[in-house]
Amino acid sequence: MKAVKILLGVLAVVVVIIGGGAIYLSTLDFNSYKAEIREEVREATGRDLVIAGDIGLELSLTPRLTVSGVRFQNADWGSKPDMASVGELDVVVNLMPLLSSKIDVQRVVLRDVDVLLETDKSGKGNWDIASGRAEKDGGEKHRDGGDHDGDGVPSIGEVTLENIKITYRDGVQGTENTFAIETVGLKQTTSGALDTRIKADIDGQVIDVTGTLPALAEMVKPGAALPLSLTGSVFGFAIDVSATVTARHGDAGLSSIDVADLRATVEGSDVAGAASLALGGARPAVTATIQSKLLDLVALQAKAPASGGGPASGAAPAGSGGDPLDQPLPLEGLKAADADIKATVATLKLTDKLSVTDVSLAATLKNGLLTIKPSTAVLSEGKIDLSGTVDGRAKVAKIALAESWTGANFGALAKVFQPNDLLEAKGDTEIKITGAGETPRQILATLSGHSALIIREGKIDNAYWELIAADVATQFLPFMDQSDRGKLNCMVSRFDIQHGVATSKAMLVDSDRVIVAGEGTITLAKQELDLKLTPQPKNPSLISLSVPLLITGPATDPTVIPDPIAVAKGVGAIALAGVNPLALALPFLSAGNADEPCPAAIAIAEGKPVPKSAKPAAAPATGGAAATEQVTKPGAIKGLFDSLKKAVD
Repeated sequence: MKAVKILLGVLAVVVVIIGGGAIYLSTLDFNSYKAEIREEVREATGRDLVIAGDIGLELSLTPRLTVSGVRFQNADWGSKPDMASVGELDVVVNLMPLLSSKIDVQRVVLRDVDVLLETDKSGKGNWDIASGRAEKDGGEKHRDGGDHDGDGVPSIGEVTLENIKITYRDGVQGTENTFAIETVGLKQTTSGALDTRIKADIDGQVIDVTGTLPALAEMVKPGAALPLSLTGSVFGFAIDVSATVTARHGDAGLSSIDVADLRATVEGSDVAGAASLALGGARPAVTATIQSKLLDLVALQAKAPASGGGPASGAAPAGSGGDPLDQPLPLEGLKAADADIKATVATLKLTDKLSVTDVSLAATLKNGLLTIKPSTAVLSEGKIDLSGTVDGRAKVAKIALAESWTGANFGALAKVFQPNDLLEAKGDTEIKITGAGETPRQILATLSGHSALIIREGKIDNAYWELIAADVATQFLPFMDQSDRGKLNCMVSRFDIQHGVATSKAMLVDSDRVIVAGEGTITLAKQELDLKLTPQPKNPSLISLSVPLLITGPATDPTVIPDPIAVAKGVGAIALAGVNPLALALPFLSAGNADEPCPAAIAIAEGKPVPKSAKPAAAPATGGAAATEQVTKPGAIKGLFDSLKKAVD
C-alpha cells in the first residue's frame, strides 16, 4: 500500500509540473520574442526577417504552431525588397514521439508564399547568403558517409501547399520564369506512401496530376526501392507514369539514381524500360534501355505548346535573321554528360499517312563525342541502315553520316504527298557525307561526300511528266498521253558533293516513251539550284519538239525556263549540227532505241565503271526548229518544288 501511495504521489508531482508548465506556456506571449528572432536571423544571414502577423502556440499532446505575415529581406542589389514572404504557416506535431527523439509531424500547411530567386549581371544569386556567425566547427564540413537510415527524418502525415509562387530571374540572360502552385496535397496512407495531388502552373503551362509518392523517410534511405505512380495532365499532355526509383549514396553524397520498371504513356505514345544516372564521374552519365510500341509524333505535336516570344523563350542570336540554318547548334550540350542509349520503337508515326517501323537505335556519348552505332528502321517497306558521329570535342564540331535505304517503295511514299498513283516503283538510296561547323549552314557549306538514288523498274503515270515538263513544255512534248500508264525503265540520280556544292554525275528518268536527263549543281548553304533537264522522245520523228528546261535560283522558289540557246537555234538545228542535246546532259545515254541508258546511269550512281555494253549512240539527224517565248514559272515544275518544300516543312 505504501508503494502505491508513493507512486501516486510521484504521478501527482509530474502532473503538477506538466500542468503548471502548460499553464505557464499558455500565458506566454510569443509575439514578444519577434525582436529576438529577428536579431538571431540577422546575425546568421545578414538580412532582416520580419514577422508582421501573430505567432501562436496551442498546447496539447499534438501542439500546434501558427505563424503569419513573414517576410525575408532580399539582397541589397535585388529587384525587389523581399526575397521571400509567407502568408501562413501551420504545423501540428505529435508530442509523445519527441520523448524518443523522433519527429512526427501530423500536418503542415503553407499558404500564400512568394519566393524570388534571381542573379545579378555577374551571375551571383540572391540565395548566396553571407553568414554573420563563424563556423563553430572550425570550418570542418560535414561529409555524408552514406550511413543515413532515415531515422532522423521527420515522419509527415499530411502536407498542404496553397498559392505558392516561385519566380526565377536570370540577370545574365535577362530572362524570367514563373512557377506557380495552386495546390499540392500529400497524405500518408497506411502503407506509408503519400497520396499526392499537384496542381501547378509553369509560365502558363498547367500541371495537374494525382498518384502516389514514397514517404519522406523512405526517400533518404540508401538503396531503398521507391515506387511512384502519377497520372493526369502535364503541359496539356495526358500522362500515366509508374516506376521504381532507387537512390544510392557514397562518401561524397548522392552517387547514382536508378529507375526500374518504367511504364509511361503520353497522349497514346508508350515507353517502357530502365535507366540510371551516375553522378560520381567527371560528368553525369546516363544509361538507358527503352522500348516503345508506339511513338505518335502527330498526337504529341498537336498538344505541344506553341513557342512563345516572351522573356522565357529568349531571343535569336544576333545576325541570324531568325533563319533556322543560322541558329547555333547546341553542341556544348554534348560535353554536359555521357550516355549509352539503346532504344527500340515498333511504330514511329510521322504523319497521319507515314510511319517508320521496327526502329532499333544504339548511341553513345563520351566526352563530347556522339556515336550513332549501326542502327536500323523500316520506312515505306525499305530497310534503313544508319551510322555516324558528331564530334563536339574540338572548337568546330565535325559530323560524319552514312545512310542506306534498300527496297523502298517510292510509289507508296509518293502517294503520301500526292493523292494519285503517279508512280509504282521500288529502289534504293545512299548518303555518305562529312562536314564541320557550328550552324546548319556552316555544315552545309563544308559538306563532302555523295548521294545516290536508284529505281530500276516500275510504272509511271504520264501525268508524272507534268512534274518535270508541265505547262511550259507541253507544247514541246506533244507525245505525252496522260490517259494511261507507261513503263518506267529506271530513275537514277547521283550527286557528288565537294565543299558544299553538289554536282550531278547522273540524273535520268527513262520510260518506254521518253528519256529525261539532267545535269547541274546545287549550292547547299545558299540552297540555290543550277540544273538543266533535257527531255527526249524515243520516237526520233518527235525529237525536234522537245526543249531542255533550265531550273535556277533558290530551291524554295526556283525559276524554270526553256533553254534559250535551244529555243534560239532550234533543237533540230542542234541535231543537224551533230550535237545531241541529250548527250550534252549525260554523255553515257543512248538517244535511240539500240542501246539502253539505264545500266550506264546505274553504274555511275553506284560509283562503278560504266559497262562496256552501254555505249552512247550517234545523235539522230532530224530537222525542224522550235521557238517559244520565255516562261518563268510553269505550274507543275513549280508545283514539284512546292510539294517537296511542304513535305519537308
